[in-house]
Amino acid sequence: MILTPSLQNSASLTVDQALRQAIAHYQAGQLQDAERLYRDILQVQPQHPDANHNLGIVTVQMQQPVASLLYFEAALKANPGSGQYWLSYIDALIQANLADVARQALAAGRQFGLQGEAVEALVLRL
Repeated sequence: MILTPSLQNSASLTVDQALRQAIAHYQAGQLQDAERLYRDILQVQPQHPDANHNLGIVTVQMQQPVASLLYFEAALKANPGSGQYWLSYIDALIQANLADVARQALAAGRQFGLQGEAVEALVLRL
């Protein structure tokens, strides 16, 4: 159960319920509500890969690509085999004007099997 201050005032949610609600807020364009729930999840499970990744996505959309890197790195540490995590991380690095680091991340991602059209699109951006 999540028993963080912001959730105690409403109903207690499990991590999975909070994640589903955060995703729904994100899809509805309610970035601040999604961000709050992702942060609540990370207070309980700091290494939660989806919450870290999704908070990174929200942070990028809030025009803070440098701040998002911490979340993407945590997601990758928890699940280095996720191609989507690599793609999001490399995209954020490019947006943060860290092309050299993005190239290194691309090479690392390829070692974990990262491939496909989305990867080639990133290569072209670099």
